Amino acid sequence: MILVAAAAAHLAVLQAVVPWTSLGTDAPFHFDDFALHYGRGAILSEALLETGRLWAYDPSLMAGYPLGATVFDLDNVGTGIAMAVFSGLGPATGFKLFVWLCFAGAPWVIGLAARRLGLTVSEAALATLPAIAIAATNVSFRYGMFANFTACYLVVWVVARAQSFLARPGWRSGFALVALGGAGVALHVFVGILALVPCGLLVFLYARTHPRRTLAAASGVTLALVAVNSFWLVPYLRFAPVIGWDYPHDFLQTGDFDQVIRSLRPVWALVPYLLLLGGVGFVSWARRVDRNLAIAYGVWVIVLLAVGLQGSQVEFLRRIEPAHMLVPLSFALCPLAGVGAHRIATACLRGIRAHGPLAMVVAALLFVPHLGYALVAVRWLPPIPAAYSPQAREFFSWIERHTDKSARVAIEDRSHRGPAPSIPGFLSHHLFTGHMAAAIPRIVDREVIGGPYAEMPIEPHRADLASGRFFGQPIGDWDDRAFGEQLALYNIGWLAVWSDPSHAYLDRHPDLEHVDSLGPFRLYRSPHPHSFALEGSAEIRARTNAIEVRAARGERLVLKYHWYPGFCSNPPLPVIAFEQPELAAPFIAVEMGNTRDFTLHPTRGPLGSCP
Repeated sequence: MILVAAAAAHLAVLQAVVPWTSLGTDAPFHFDDFALHYGRGAILSEALLETGRLWAYDPSLMAGYPLGATVFDLDNVGTGIAMAVFSGLGPATGFKLFVWLCFAGAPWVIGLAARRLGLTVSEAALATLPAIAIAATNVSFRYGMFANFTACYLVVWVVARAQSFLARPGWRSGFALVALGGAGVALHVFVGILALVPCGLLVFLYARTHPRRTLAAASGVTLALVAVNSFWLVPYLRFAPVIGWDYPHDFLQTGDFDQVIRSLRPVWALVPYLLLLGGVGFVSWARRVDRNLAIAYGVWVIVLLAVGLQGSQVEFLRRIEPAHMLVPLSFALCPLAGVGAHRIATACLRGIRAHGPLAMVVAALLFVPHLGYALVAVRWLPPIPAAYSPQAREFFSWIERHTDKSARVAIEDRSHRGPAPSIPGFLSHHLFTGHMAAAIPRIVDREVIGGPYAEMPIEPHRADLASGRFFGQPIGDWDDRAFGEQLALYNIGWLAVWSDPSHAYLDRHPDLEHVDSLGPFRLYRSPHPHSFALEGSAEIRARTNAIEVRAARGERLVLKYHWYPGFCSNPPLPVIAFEQPELAAPFIAVEMGNTRDFTLHPTRGPLGSCP
């Protein structure tokens, strides 16, 4: 009965957040981070099916970069895999189905984890109820952090599986742990970060009594997890020294201790209630489960709480955006809260004949205020949009109408670190509420400068236009001549801008032509001859994982595309890096000799060498 009630409640929440009807539209989820993850997931799923690799050279953004192999790609590796699995549905529908499954899985995974943690069937059923409320109030999911959200509940199951394996090592439990942990880390590396404390503690505690067995088992699983995830780990380690290791971590930080109560507002206000029920449940649960599990799980909950409230005070923890930790904390408390609710209800009804079924009803009712508050807290939030607005479609058509493929289009992105644009209704504008820049090349079939994420700190992302900054410096600080040379250097034929500094600078620039306006955007044309060749000449056509060159002239060709280690040519030709101070990353140079037609592609070899 409790499971039926949980299923009904969860279906209601699903309809409010990601309704079934959204799967039938021709557009993906695109609000905020959704556009970013869809844009790269669509490319990577196609690359996976074509090449068997989960990274690709993407020429459509930043003048070319190794999509899927940067530090910024570690948080959604699994999206490309899932979209490849669902490729028969089309990229938009496959993406939305995967997002839907990530949201739908929360209570049921928590229920499975609860059983593995030693809860009874009744207690595990009760544990699903707070998970539904957590899912309903998780605003970060609605902003596109669906993989992070999934990692937060999946790690509870990983920890439960790890304890089962370490308590009684065996090939079946080891295989199950590697399969679950490998899938979790591939989905989001956050799973590995969250599991470090409890799993490390479990290894330490079990090693005290069975050192050889425990260390051998832990080492074997660790090596297996590294091997399972090598398909994305190896390319990342190969490219990171070239393009950078840093990650934008200025968001979701904790405040001073006297401001902690503010961090417990709408989304987090459920945590104290779960702590109360979880505290009662822990006392009962710890008495009947393995002592090592009770210690490791209890310490884990305390660490998550401390980091979620004050993690930014420690520089290392600040880099993992510690305010996120209140989400995995909430999910980790669900099994304990289920035990606590059952314990309270049983104690209240003791002495009443046949109080078992009635205790379940009373225990479930203890979560009604929890779920009720959750629904009230987010009642103002609409479902995740799954259709492009007329405004967005007009913008896409406007770009297609006034530009062509002979040059790149610089579309001004928005930096989320800076102040909000002073534009009426900007919160409803498709480009200002998220990272639509990441999906625009796929929608309008143009190579773009601007995006995919204004805060991305990797080296090639200096080739950007966002919130009045062009290639790393305020646009107004550019000398007119140097600005024009930079446009020619990167073959930027048009600029679509919305900010006041960009308007002011481009309006007065003597060489730029104002083509048209659409809402806050103004489109300007650059007069330089359009060419993707910096040195030499050729007919050049770029697509994912290939740059086709035809009718080349000269002995050397320098293309206006960024170079990375492992570029190869067919037929074989020397491919080297072309350095210049104004470049965000080196360009590709090819010593052609007498060859006039060739294709450049990233190596298909596992270690980055050309055949």
